[in-house]
Amino acid sequence: GLRLIARWHGPRLELAAEGQLRVGAETGSSERRLERNGSLLSMQIADASLAPAGERKIGWAAEHMPVLRAIRKSLIADGSVRGRRVAVILPVEPKTAYLAAVLAEAGAEVAVAFQGSMVHDDVAAGLAGRGVEVFARRGSTHEDELEYFHAVLARRPEVVIDDRADVIRLAHTTNPEVLDSLVGASE
Repeated sequence: GLRLIARWHGPRLELAAEGQLRVGAETGSSERRLERNGSLLSMQIADASLAPAGERKIGWAAEHMPVLRAIRKSLIADGSVRGRRVAVILPVEPKTAYLAAVLAEAGAEVAVAFQGSMVHDDVAAGLAGRGVEVFARRGSTHEDELEYFHAVLARRPEVVIDDRADVIRLAHTTNPEVLDSLVGASE
């Protein structure tokens, strides 16, 4: 199962338990470290205190996506993604967050990254509260984006779902070692 542990260290959030994000008095930009099956996870999100609102939005999307709910049941039952490393490079909004959450619930090790105006900070926090590695915050710069993408590539994904093919391009140009474990990618 998934066990999340975190603590506050000054402005850094390092606290979550059983999918419930707990936040201290300080909020703001949060780099989170969580534990999944004994391994520390590192994340960068804007504000962890937004997790409850993001979780509600992800839940709403789940209620209105019957096909993905059916796929979720199938993936959990057949175990086809269990243990797979999946990179999701899509705008962080409720429907894409639910996709990432489904993959994680089915046992995949999921890392999500995106930047700029196509990131809903509350949804990113809600997704992080579910134990998905998230590198995304609204208003981040191009330099931040590259940092996020390299953080995802450092996890050596086997599958990449990439909205603009940026991470796929980086895998081929600056991170060719990732190609050894890459099974498939889509744009």
